[in-house]
Amino acid sequence: MVNFNMSRENTWLDKIANIIRVATVPPVMALLLIFYLYQHTPNHKFIGIAALCLVLLPLAAYPVHRLASSKNGREGQRRTAFKFTFVSYLLLEIYTAFFCTERILRLVGCTYFLTVLILTILNLFRIKASGHAASSSAVLIFFVYLKGSPAILPCLALMTAIFWASIRTGRHTVEQLVLGTSACLAGFIISLAIL
Repeated sequence: MVNFNMSRENTWLDKIANIIRVATVPPVMALLLIFYLYQHTPNHKFIGIAALCLVLLPLAAYPVHRLASSKNGREGQRRTAFKFTFVSYLLLEIYTAFFCTERILRLVGCTYFLTVLILTILNLFRIKASGHAASSSAVLIFFVYLKGSPAILPCLALMTAIFWASIRTGRHTVEQLVLGTSACLAGFIISLAIL
């Protein structure tokens, strides 16, 4: 595993890395995609369901974990968040598969669900992939898909910043970030093929 041992003498870099990590948590990134879709789709019911499944339910995992148990620290919190994410993305997929006719909305639901399914399979084999990278890359992949080539450089720059911040804060290794991003890309490609 590659893990860069970065010097801690520049604490302002640590602060910047933490700001990037917080600003790009999956619910915040999903909110950006939802806001964009809100401006470009007449299906406002989808917007509400997407906000519930991509933002509110995943965020609910943290207070639920705190109320239910303080055991297992950060790892237990991560497991609870992952379970909430799986269920909420599954609900979004069910909704888009049965109640949405717009292809882009069906792509969003299918991509998010396939991504969390791939991450679940990796977890079963004790392979840790970054859910942060997976969810962040989903939004960026959709921006490139919807906006075309003008979105490529800004999205690559943001993904690079997310990778750097995750490594700088010690939350993930390069391999975990690449695996998370690859899981999402695979989910998107499969969704494109089947929808």
